Amino acid sequence: MLLVVALALGGCGGTDPAAREPTAPTALPGATATPGAPGGRPTTTGSATPAPVLPVDPDARVRAGAAGWLGLKWSRAQPGTFDYVADFPAGLTFAEVEWCDVEPRPGVLDWTRLDALVSDAVTLGHAPMLKLRTGQCWGTTPPRVPLPPGRVGDEAAGKQTSTPPRDLDAYLALVRRVVQRYAARGVHVWAIENETDVPGFWAASPAAYDRLVRRVAPVVRAADPRARVLDSGLSSTGYGVVLAARLLARDRDRAALATYRLHYGRRIEGGASRWPAVERVGGRDGLAAVLRSEPARRARQTWRHALALVRDGVVDAYQLHFYEAPEALAQALRAVRGALPSGARVEAWEVGTAWPGPRWDARRQAGDLWRSTALLLGSGVRVVVQLPVAWTPDADAQVFRGLTRPDGRVLPAGRGWAVLARALAGARPGTVAPVRERRGLRGVRWLAGPAGSPRPWRAVVWSETGPSPAPRAWRLRAATGRRLPAGSDVGAAPVLVRSPGPIR
Repeated sequence: MLLVVALALGGCGGTDPAAREPTAPTALPGATATPGAPGGRPTTTGSATPAPVLPVDPDARVRAGAAGWLGLKWSRAQPGTFDYVADFPAGLTFAEVEWCDVEPRPGVLDWTRLDALVSDAVTLGHAPMLKLRTGQCWGTTPPRVPLPPGRVGDEAAGKQTSTPPRDLDAYLALVRRVVQRYAARGVHVWAIENETDVPGFWAASPAAYDRLVRRVAPVVRAADPRARVLDSGLSSTGYGVVLAARLLARDRDRAALATYRLHYGRRIEGGASRWPAVERVGGRDGLAAVLRSEPARRARQTWRHALALVRDGVVDAYQLHFYEAPEALAQALRAVRGALPSGARVEAWEVGTAWPGPRWDARRQAGDLWRSTALLLGSGVRVVVQLPVAWTPDADAQVFRGLTRPDGRVLPAGRGWAVLARALAGARPGTVAPVRERRGLRGVRWLAGPAGSPRPWRAVVWSETGPSPAPRAWRLRAATGRRLPAGSDVGAAPVLVRSPGPIR
């Protein structure tokens, strides 16, 4: 679910593997970002300019600190947010590649947009990852799944629909060229498609996606032995019906209904949910009927394929997307960890806040983001990318809340996200662990520097048993970034802790 301007690498078929590369790509319509602008920010121009070969290895940023933990996904159509993105501690980001954007005509390759996106990411101080998508164009098969009549409030905003390629060998040849080109520029992390449980993103069956991944992943690794490959990620709203169905199958009717309401409550209340409100388990309008629907069956099929791809070693990590309340995330994480092999890698490429309607609370959003991040890091997740940086104003409804306003004014969640990223910079991976204190504190802690350095320990904690005074030695910040007085109570709202001693 992205409210960002997606890059396209649209479909292939009938392409000569030795497709020629134009020395002067045709100018693309609309504004494109040109790297190297004054002040280190991209600028928009009316013509496409080929980006230079990148002189940096983004992996160095990943090894350096915060890039291994937190990141941002921003829109190139929102230059007002570039100052926030550029000032954010080095982190991860991703762009989407649709086939026909690179190969607009059979045998003709145009790298203009993709070069610019990768270059922009590095210019703004972030290490790029790429999602490979077929898209929908001359090289792909027609959709076999009915597309939704509208895209209001669902996850399909801003993307071309993908379908399987007409000529698989031709598509694989292009994938090989894309991976080789950007591996030389430091890109070694790839995802295949996006949220294939949503027909607006993948208009074919989940089984067809499974077959495609099993062919594409080996090609990616052959083109770049350092590559790490991920699946498409189940949509955030897919988890509610998956988990509710699991409970209902065990005759836990009340728990199933409560899980469904927890996952979709904010969206339903805000009038922007792809899943309906339900008041009972049975009946034509009850939970059982919703779980028998084609969208719910498709979500469960996608979930099963995603788990199988990890278990079979086809992909190197499970991709998690989540925008719901932290309590719902805790349920989803338990299910994911319980279903995957022990030690399986999980990366959260899409994390944010879906909270439509007038009851959205900017400060509560900041706290939710810290709590969700603590749950993710405490469960072993090592990549957390927040999106969107800012809401897209021309969307039909503001479902996904940003870190800044479109003009760049920073929201409380944006201040808190930057504070947390700086606190995680230099975190020692072996020390990141959940906090489970007898005083009722929960969260995640880490060692931020060498033992013996001033206040080397950090944590994000909150209390589940009522307010508890913090030790006087702790230095505290709220999720909005505000400093708190020494000895302040730790309550339900998460706080960032700096401590001279270990936090258990």
